[in-house]
Amino acid sequence: MKEIVENFIIQYQREYDYYSQAAKICSQQTESKLESSGIRAIVTFRAKRPDRLEDKLFKRDIEKQYKAIGEIYNDIADLAGVRIALYFPGDMPEVDKIINNQFNVQKVKDFPELKKELSKKLFIGYKAKHYRIKLREEKLIKNEQRFSNAIIEIQVASVLMHGWAEVEHDLVYKPLNGNLSDDELAILDELNGLVLTGEIALERLQRAFKRRIENEDKLFNNHFELASYIYDVIKIDNPNINLDNSIGKVDLLFRFTKSINFNKPDKIKKYILKVAFSEDERPISEQIIDSILLENQKYYETFEKVKIQFISRKSFKTQYEELSGEQSYQTLIGSFISKWLVLEKALKNELKLKVHDNDSKINLGIFLGKYLKENEILNEQEFRQFEYLRRFRNNIVHGIEIPDESSFFTAIDMIEGLSKRFEKITKQKKK
Repeated sequence: MKEIVENFIIQYQREYDYYSQAAKICSQQTESKLESSGIRAIVTFRAKRPDRLEDKLFKRDIEKQYKAIGEIYNDIADLAGVRIALYFPGDMPEVDKIINNQFNVQKVKDFPELKKELSKKLFIGYKAKHYRIKLREEKLIKNEQRFSNAIIEIQVASVLMHGWAEVEHDLVYKPLNGNLSDDELAILDELNGLVLTGEIALERLQRAFKRRIENEDKLFNNHFELASYIYDVIKIDNPNINLDNSIGKVDLLFRFTKSINFNKPDKIKKYILKVAFSEDERPISEQIIDSILLENQKYYETFEKVKIQFISRKSFKTQYEELSGEQSYQTLIGSFISKWLVLEKALKNELKLKVHDNDSKINLGIFLGKYLKENEILNEQEFRQFEYLRRFRNNIVHGIEIPDESSFFTAIDMIEGLSKRFEKITKQKKK
């Protein structure tokens, strides 16, 4: 009904800023994750313009026969929209992981839809993936949590495909001077073929880019090159693996390895090979950082300095300042980490007979916990405490979670108790 559409538009005009802001937050979160993961892309956002939406709804109403405003909200999924234009189509699987980890995914739609007839087209048309998502409330600051109710559509395709789709959509579905002729449609189809050929060229370019990095023993220029190298080493060593782990904050890993002169293929490779896929679901970058820190504890201080510089431009610092001052936070971290290092060093000494540090296939971070459990060095309650502390350490070292002060004090008391318990075990063994 015309009246339903008109009432919806009046209501949507009042809500336009809400949807625009929701799309902006989604875009910012997405862009930050892609950048950290070393994925090259152009991210844009928008809320549907009321005038264009009104035209669309009057046309759809002929078929849909809307009876209530709620039916329109259910029908139009992209009032808020984000577009990810990938430089390299081969990055699509990693983008899929990022979106599923970052947002509450409601629905996924793949294009082209094979059930549709291709009519006179020679080529497949629009090739992309659309996600209907909601923002995760826990990833929003307090004054943004109301945006967790908004439905947002994220469209992912190559930069070439997005460009072609924009032209085709405006010419075919929004013609200013009548419907397109058969010749014009054929030209659009021809352009689609060129775009698909261009995507193949982009994939070849990405492979050439990777080969250059692999074959040259020189410093990584940026975290994009480091991310590419990590993927290749993993795939070569594990050709049949279904890589479910996300790559994580490669930009932080790049800054850290650069600060300790490890940002070369021959320096970083052995730590990449220690990544545990079946036993450790944490992001790959975190596991690599931990392998370096576990082998060389002297780098903890360097990593902390790099991390502070890194998060100073991120939302992590802003969120923490609501709880406490930076100096207090760093004091608590320093106290916990210093006590964790004492326990970690003692455990490493215990394991020297079992594992050599230069064994590239052993992830000592995982092995520590397994060793304690399998050899019954700690009882069940103490082992649960150790696992809690290990996760606590990972969260603060990698900036995953912001504990409050009472949690720090509890963790410090817990680690002191475990350290004393382990000292007794060590003395008994020496006797």
